[in-house]
Amino acid sequence: ATPVVVPGPLDAVAEHLRACGGCIATDSGIAHLASALGVPTLSIFRKESSARFWGPAWSPGGTVAPRWRLPGRWGLKHWASLLPPERVRDAFDDVMTRA
Repeated sequence: ATPVVVPGPLDAVAEHLRACGGCIATDSGIAHLASALGVPTLSIFRKESSARFWGPAWSPGGTVAPRWRLPGRWGLKHWASLLPPERVRDAFDDVMTRA
């Protein structure tokens, strides 16, 4: 998949999201907007505890987070290195299967 960067007003971003078959994004406004538009969405979180409560809720969706946490600044800076791309892909496949 190719990342899509859409500069411009929010309605242009929403139009691009509606055209997508699915969305993988960090826990951000883009993920929440995609879910609100009914786009199957996988949200990537830094902590599993946050993922349990704040995942996409308006469309088929899911969350993924590293299984382990690094303490302090290391955790803030390097959390994504603990989340293998294969795990993200598998979680997104699960979302798309339920869509």
